[in-house]
Amino acid sequence: MKFAPFICSFIFCATGPLHGTPPTDLHLGHFEIQIDYESSPGDPDAGWAFSVSYDVTNDFNTAEGLVRLDPASTTIVATPDTEFVLTDSFHGLGEAGDRIWRLPQANRPGRIFFGWRTIIPAGIFQKSFNGFFSPDGQGNIIVELIDVSGPAVDAGGEFAMWESKSLGGVEMHFNTADGLDANDRLEPVPIGEHAHYNYGLTRPGNYEVTFRASGRLNPNQANGGQDTTGTGTFHFAVPFSSVAKGEAELRLALDDVPGPAAIHPVGEPVEYAPGQVALVTAAKEVGGTMHAYAFGIDPTATSTISEPHRVGLPGIAPVAFPEGVALAADPLEVLEIDGPGTLQTSADAGRRYFVFSDAGIYRVRLRAVGVDGGAAVYGPPFELVFLAGLEADYDFNAWADSYERSHGLAPGSLRDDGSDWDGDGIADLIEYQLFWEGLDPAVADADKLPMPDPNDPEGPIVFHRDTYKDRMNRNTQNIVLEHSAGLQEEWLGWSDRNHGWPLEQYETGAELGNAYGRIQRRVLRLPESRPGRAFFRWRIDPGN
Repeated sequence: MKFAPFICSFIFCATGPLHGTPPTDLHLGHFEIQIDYESSPGDPDAGWAFSVSYDVTNDFNTAEGLVRLDPASTTIVATPDTEFVLTDSFHGLGEAGDRIWRLPQANRPGRIFFGWRTIIPAGIFQKSFNGFFSPDGQGNIIVELIDVSGPAVDAGGEFAMWESKSLGGVEMHFNTADGLDANDRLEPVPIGEHAHYNYGLTRPGNYEVTFRASGRLNPNQANGGQDTTGTGTFHFAVPFSSVAKGEAELRLALDDVPGPAAIHPVGEPVEYAPGQVALVTAAKEVGGTMHAYAFGIDPTATSTISEPHRVGLPGIAPVAFPEGVALAADPLEVLEIDGPGTLQTSADAGRRYFVFSDAGIYRVRLRAVGVDGGAAVYGPPFELVFLAGLEADYDFNAWADSYERSHGLAPGSLRDDGSDWDGDGIADLIEYQLFWEGLDPAVADADKLPMPDPNDPEGPIVFHRDTYKDRMNRNTQNIVLEHSAGLQEEWLGWSDRNHGWPLEQYETGAELGNAYGRIQRRVLRLPESRPGRAFFRWRIDPGN
């Protein structure tokens, strides 16, 4: 199968070197929780250091090639393929039918390979076993899980780490489901350790996981015989679904800060910006009539508080009208609709129902309406995406069918073979993958393709990756944004096949909020040594 990438070039100015570790999220690749210790006379606790590390040489016998990331600005993110449904009860983390996100002990496509590593000179610490110490020329340390917090935990989320044994069964090392106590302990952790375990998380959201490392210094060391400890906190995240099914609260505002609207699926601890959530219709009775494709919205749900997780919404300020401005009697004005059928709206039982005539994908442009001193005031336009008779994981054929019917095209006009029906230089398949940029395969709209920000000296390209369409797994279809210093030189991109390293060229998160959804805002971060001119292209990798 051949695919025609869309290639663009531009000029940007080089910038100085990075200072510190930039904010980075890790979906794929081989990384470690790194624990270092150096002798620190007078204050043995000052010798500890914690980081997230990787090794550009993939040689774990020495520290050569080791790169450390600040755990405060690094987040380990669960990919779609880490989600499992339990077939039986599992150590208090769930029952049969419950979901769990497992970062696996073994290296698997589409998942991070996340382990532990220690870099500590031999002979600093004594040997320990079950809390008993003895002088030793090699020594070891002890690691305990002492705290797991964050909004995912507040919502009932649990965290665990366990080892799958070669003869079957598991050995649980850390598990918040039964409370944290002396059993949440990894001992011994050898000097020069490089090991891997399974990590389990039971709810979407953000987790802050704090470990304590400890050891007893050998008698021949400064402060010999003393016990020393250090703590490090690591950030894990499970993306929310980016879906509201059947109904949602719509929080409206009159400006773009933090956003003109926020969608809150009822009962979930998350709110979304309009461009990062799909509203999936359901069969509903509205005004005494049954409709196959309906979605109920409460547009009066403006709140004085924000949800603890925000996808696409910056800061903590609630999405709300300013003081003194009231919602209009009909606070939501429909400006435009694109889709394969018609839209009717009606009020029923305190909700505004959006009822669609036909199955397919609909973009609906709206704005908020308020009243200020008797005069109508309007918020900026925003767009909601409705899926009528489709789920968020709809495939290319469903997408093509919807757009063909929307534009009166013959069935089969839109194809996944590299064809470009509208002739705008963007293949149909790329327009499918980049749906959340507003691209329409029957309209020449190459101006909507993500481009570098001319006002940003780093020159990054920000775009939305829909992880229902691209599961970040080399065995399935991926869209890859590639960069090259020249059209005849090597093209480099980020994918499960070639993810690169965070402090070089790397794709990472560019989220405006504090949480992740399945529709993710991403950025291609370029290396410091980039040339003054660069070329970019989008490429489809069909998968194995």
